[in-house]
Order: sequence, then structure tokens, then C-alpha cells
Amino acid sequence: MVLNKRIAIQIAPKLAPRSLQEFYRRVRCLADMLSPPPQTDAAVWQAVSWFRTEFRQLSSCPSNDTLRLLLTLNVVADLVAQGWSLCIVDSTVTLAYQGTDESARSKDAVRKSHLVERDSQLREPAVAEFIRTMERRRLTSKGWHSIHSVMRDGKDLADRLGRITQIADVHERVEQLGRTIAPYLQFVEAGGVCKQTGLVLSDIWRYFRHTWTTAYRSVPGRSLMILVRDSAAPNHPVIGIAALGSAVVQQSVRDRWIGWDSDIGVTTILSKPTPRTAAWLAQ
Repeated sequence: MVLNKRIAIQIAPKLAPRSLQEFYRRVRCLADMLSPPPQTDAAVWQAVSWFRTEFRQLSSCPSNDTLRLLLTLNVVADLVAQGWSLCIVDSTVTLAYQGTDESARSKDAVRKSHLVERDSQLREPAVAEFIRTMERRRLTSKGWHSIHSVMRDGKDLADRLGRITQIADVHERVEQLGRTIAPYLQFVEAGGVCKQTGLVLSDIWRYFRHTWTTAYRSVPGRSLMILVRDSAAPNHPVIGIAALGSAVVQQSVRDRWIGWDSDIGVTTILSKPTPRTAAWLAQ
């Protein structure tokens, strides 16, 4: 139901009596942690992380009913992490979202859902170990370095840029700006190593990819990773990353324009049947 931009849903899982009791017990614990409502997203995510940890042991050789319990608990955790409020009255579990603008609510919900997935990925043991390894100084062919070696001092850069904005002469201002930031593209090749730090280029790219809002997932097809580096500072710090890849499998706007989506494709085949199309379908 929608009341003054307020969306509310009731969670009523169809579980065996023992699993249903377990569901209410665990959800009440989460509700207690969120009461009174936390003031920051970090506090909410901390509560949700604890909540997930508490029922993670259920995933060891689960029965069908336990799988349904895990699914329901994860739905509650995801919605709470995305900004939904949790209310329990007797045996009724209600999740509500309050917003003043539907488009803003939708964008905020999408962003939070991406952050939940990304943060969940960062907690995976393999990913967490990769992050720790990159942040730990180690001896390379170029000396002692970590991922911090290719990060520029943000305060120092801000101070430099601030002083440049005060220069009245346009030509001098542009010249000083070029001395302060000198970006160039570096294409990441298999086995490529940073000439300044000795770090593996693909590891550098992957580390900074984990800072995006969305989780890092490999995509099918070919891909080309790109580092944007700054030759005006020591070790040529990374100031951006990019990537080019094969076309995604599904892209609704493109597929509708070409006629690849199911509705248009079926309509076209039915309206203009040909022996060639029939042979292609049969194959």
C-alpha cells in the first residue's frame, strides 16, 4: 500500500512452526538493535552485518525449510540496509519506506542496494585478504611499496589547486595547472607491472574498482582495463580508472531499437513469416 509516499509491506513467510519461531526471534533481535533508529547508515549496516553473521551458520547443509528461512531473513536484511524501517507488533513484521519524491526514493534505494552488495563482497574472505595484501607494504623490484604508493595526497593537491585559482593571469594559471596535474592513460595488459612501484597493474585496477558503488563482477567476453595516472606527482598516482568490454548480453533500449527483444521479435516473426525464419527457428 502507498500512503503519502509511504510504502509498507508485511513479511509473512510460510515456514514450519519451528522455523517460523526462529524467524520472529531473529527479526526481533534486529529490531531491538535498530531501536531507537540509528542516525547514520554505518550504524544500520553494522546492525545488519551482525544480523547476517548470526544466521550464517544455518547455511551449513540446510533443509528446504531452512533455505526458505534463510531467504526470508536475507530479504529483511537487504531492505533494512536499503533504508526501510522495521516494525514488529505481536507476530506481524512490517517493513516501511518513507519518501517525499518517488524518483529520488527510487535512485536512493538503487544506490543503497548496490552499496549493500558491494559491502557484502568486501566482507568475502578472498576479497578482504586481497584488500589487506594490497594495503600492506612489501618489497618489490622498485623498493617497499603498497597501494598507498599510487595514491596522491588529497590535501596537498587541494592546496595546490586553491593557490592556482588565485592566479590572475590566464596563461600562467593554465601553465601551473599543467605542472600540478598531468594525466595520461595506461592500458592494463596481462602480466603488466607498474614501472614506478613494481605492483601488478591488474591488481591496482582491481583495488580501485572495489571502491565503486557497485560490486566488482567479471563480465563475459573481452575487456580492456584502463588506469588514469598523473605523471606530475611521485609514483604517478592513479586518479581514475575505466574499462571497455564486449556488449552486455541484455540492454533493453538497444535491443528494442534493433528488434532483438522478445515482444518485437515475436511480433516481427508472426507478421512476416518466411521459410528462412522457420528454418532458423527449427535449428
